[in-house]
This record gives sequence, structure tokens and C-alpha cells, in this order.
Amino acid sequence: MSGLPDFVVALQRRLGLNLPGELARGPLSPPHRPILDDVQIAKRNPFKAAVLVLLYPEPSGVHPSIALIERSMGGGVHSGQIALPGGKQESGESLLGTALREAQEEIGVDPTTIHVLGELTRLYVPPSNFLVNPFVGWVTQKPDFNPNPEEVSRMISLNLGAFLGEHAVVRSRVSGLNGHQFDVPAFQIDDHLIWGATAMMLAELLHIYGETRLEVG
Repeated sequence: MSGLPDFVVALQRRLGLNLPGELARGPLSPPHRPILDDVQIAKRNPFKAAVLVLLYPEPSGVHPSIALIERSMGGGVHSGQIALPGGKQESGESLLGTALREAQEEIGVDPTTIHVLGELTRLYVPPSNFLVNPFVGWVTQKPDFNPNPEEVSRMISLNLGAFLGEHAVVRSRVSGLNGHQFDVPAFQIDDHLIWGATAMMLAELLHIYGETRLEVG
């Protein structure tokens, strides 16, 4: 890990300690989301999945940026939503392997260029019955993204600093299953509305990022 920015090294170290989990994710959790323990989740026999929280430097910015995608309108539960690259675990594959493979398939990032820093708290997503493991990675420069049009309608690059503003978290009305409308907490960054599981995972990342920023000064 030599030669990496101090905050990246500190972030890797922090990810190896106890994670804040629901403490950090709670404010971005939809109010209708069921609270289930590990036993209750296991009884639902969820699909295992992994996503990649990919960070990279912004030459003109103090904070790094993050790679997000807008999913294609394919008729799935999460179609059209802003998400992290990722997907379902394949047979014989590690969850880290899933995250790296999906990042390559969905946005064209070479796994060999990614420094894997650790994991966030896994998250159960009731609408799709997925148990998601989020991995955090760092690349030394912004990748030349090559999104797969079958899965990704557009790439979104957002600076983490934009999430730290006092007005970044809003309440917004969204459509869920069967067109049901409900209000949720969300990140509103320019015209990008990020809610649900992705917002919860980013909330935990931002909590940890804030701690590491204080550590390195």
C-alpha cells in the first residue's frame, strides 16, 4: 500500500475495525424497511451479491470521487435507479471476485488496477431478496469507463465532498414495487437522486471517511 494517499491508508485501516453499520446507515434507511436479524434473513434464503465502492482521485478536488451507475430500464426491481456496480454471486466465486468481475463487466474497470481496501457492513435488500457485501476499492487515477449498455444507461462520477454538504440529504417521493409511492430519505446531488440500499451503503462509507479525514488531518 506504499505510495497511496494517507487517507486511503487510514481508510483501509479503519475498515478492518468494528464498522458502524446501522448507526451510520439508519438516517438513510427507508421508513418502511423491515428490521430483520441474521436468523430472520437466513430464513428468507437470500441471493448473495456484492458491489464495488470504487474511489479515485480528483485532480482539482480535496475529496475523492466515486463511481456510480444508473441502471438500464430492464424491468427489474431496481431498474432505472442509481446504484453501485455489482451483482449476484456466481457458483464457485468469492464475494470479492463477484464485486471485481461485475465492475469489469458493467463499467469496464480492470480488476488488476484496483487496490481493495476492505468491506462495509453487508446489507439485506428486501425487495430483491439480496444479501449484499459492499467492497471498497481505490484506483490511482480516474478509470476510462466503458459501461455495458445492456446493464448501464449512464456512468455517474460524483465527488464525495458533494455528499458532505448540509443540504445533501433530502426527503423525496419515489416509486417502489407495483408503482407504490412513498417518501424516503435520499442524497440529492445535482439532478441525481440516490436512495435505498445504495444510499445506506454510501452513508456508512461517508461516516468512516469522515473519521479517517479527522485522523489524517
